[in-house]
Amino acid sequence: MPGVRDLTGGSAPSFEWLGALAGAPAGSSPAVPSSARADVLAALGIDKRSYLTALGRASRNGSDAAAELIADETIGEADYLAACAVRLGCSVAPPGPGEDIVAFEPLPVGAQPLRLLRLCSRSLAPRMVCMPLLETLDELDAAIRRDPALRDRLALASRAEIAEAQGRHTQAHRLRDAWLGLSADRPHQSARTVVGASQAAALTLAAGLVALAAVHAPGPALLSLHASLSLLFCATILLRFKAAMEAKPPSRRPPRLPPLPPAPPIYSVLVPLYREAGVVAALAAALDRLDWPRTRLDVKLICEADDAETVEAVRRAIARRPHMELVAVPPCEPRTKPKALSFALPLARGSLVTVFDAEDRPHPAQLRAAFAAFDAGPSELACLQAPLAVLVRGRGWLADLFALEYAALFRGLLPFLARRGLPLPLGGTSNHFRRVVLDAVGGWDPHNVTEDADLGIRIARAGYRIGVIETPTDEEAPESWPVWRNQRTRWMKGWMQTLLVHLRAPSRLFVDLGPRGSAVFVLLFVGMLLSALIQPLSLLLVGLGLRDLLSGEALDGLQLALLLLDIANIVGAPLAFGLLAWRSLPPAGRMGFVRRILLLPAYWLLVGLVTARAAGQLVFAPHRWEKTPHGAAGRLRPLRASRLRQIRRPHPSEETAAP
Repeated sequence: MPGVRDLTGGSAPSFEWLGALAGAPAGSSPAVPSSARADVLAALGIDKRSYLTALGRASRNGSDAAAELIADETIGEADYLAACAVRLGCSVAPPGPGEDIVAFEPLPVGAQPLRLLRLCSRSLAPRMVCMPLLETLDELDAAIRRDPALRDRLALASRAEIAEAQGRHTQAHRLRDAWLGLSADRPHQSARTVVGASQAAALTLAAGLVALAAVHAPGPALLSLHASLSLLFCATILLRFKAAMEAKPPSRRPPRLPPLPPAPPIYSVLVPLYREAGVVAALAAALDRLDWPRTRLDVKLICEADDAETVEAVRRAIARRPHMELVAVPPCEPRTKPKALSFALPLARGSLVTVFDAEDRPHPAQLRAAFAAFDAGPSELACLQAPLAVLVRGRGWLADLFALEYAALFRGLLPFLARRGLPLPLGGTSNHFRRVVLDAVGGWDPHNVTEDADLGIRIARAGYRIGVIETPTDEEAPESWPVWRNQRTRWMKGWMQTLLVHLRAPSRLFVDLGPRGSAVFVLLFVGMLLSALIQPLSLLLVGLGLRDLLSGEALDGLQLALLLLDIANIVGAPLAFGLLAWRSLPPAGRMGFVRRILLLPAYWLLVGLVTARAAGQLVFAPHRWEKTPHGAAGRLRPLRASRLRQIRRPHPSEETAAP
């Protein structure tokens, strides 16, 4: 099972008295329960039909009957543990902070092992803790009757309490790896160092050559720079025109997905939160709508340990949700989202992993859609990006233009790149990973403030592919200038970090991505960063060129060609963006489209100003994470009723079927 490890680092100890447990597969119990199992079921008020229904779900989901009854809220986890403790004569005593884990031994019991912790207190008193399974309760009872001394050494605890003890045991190691793991193992791929020594030398040499050319041949030097920037800008525009030709709005039809196979994989959902107490309840409700068996769902809500308000809100939200777990990150710099994700990842039990943000409202079928795509796709398909949808009409022009950007990116450009197997920068949320690949590429870089874009390029450089799926996540847009400015500054600074990291060895990048992939990388990152600055420069150059023409001054062939190219860029940029956004938007999102497009020059001017701010931060505060507040999350449009009618989470008593 993913995430299970022998914490001693050596051979696991033997538990001979539990040997009988290994031969009882989940769901193989007799139709009529007996002895200890029957007594516990009777104490909990579970009749034969309910038990057999839970057994059927356990067999289908690869879990156990108790987990299914708890997930269905037929019984409470505390009540179940108390009933088992009374019948077995044991105590309910989870591992305490003062106890050390000597070993963690998973004992195979059908599809899911019995999780046994061997503990030792500071007084050197040994004991064992486990979460009992209904399917093996009789065998456990028989073992205790054969050796009554076990009653004093064996205690019961919930899965979450056992997992929390494991987390405490590995906390220092995980924190060190989350902070320094990538930079220690793969320094050439980490943004901890902003500019490498060879890069600094190359940049210094380039600056010197440019200055020398500007002094001795200013005309040709400026003309060469002008031509290079204009051609680069033109190439980015042509890329978006090409993507626009293939873009299409989201389908109105509900997704048709195949039924889940027996014992589907455990799906881990990582959600970092910081100062987000106000959105926790809505987030938990949104995650509850995910169409995946709860007993195969592993949700980690990741908080900073000193963010007391959010931690308390999470504890309240997960009180009756055993598939959700709080992961508290000890205070440590850098305080970034990727560091929190890296700290929690070793605790994730799933072979599939996804990331959501606190304000996200994912489509209920998103996990099912990602699993179906992985199942049908090639082995090199490592990651899937779900589209982020922003519907914020009437909440300000910044939010309106932001929504157009998201439509153009997630419905237009990224699918275009994915279809061709080209590298693409991931969005910061709703990415779905094969866990084995995420580990292989080193996970997230805690020092990169756009860890998503960087991870997408590293996945491509490792020889894997990234795809897209159709089921969206509803997002909120920044509605005020300070929020938009801080978020966009972080994005631009992170793109600069990513560009510098991957251009430390250009020849190696060319080998990893190939000619097409390398060209797309340059167009995406260099084009994105420079286009914000090139556009006002192009306007200035066109104005100067037209002034010269009107004054009767003759332009040579190259100057005239550059003037025409600049005019084409000025006209083509908004046309390419507008066409890409229009073709990517649903019909409801096209209302007021012309008015929004007319505001595009002002929006791009702000992007240029923020890019300059990001460049300054890259020098003086490269790893500062300017948090995007989600105070507007309470006003986020709830998941549309039409979607809930199209697909709903089936009751656990129902067969898993296609929506």
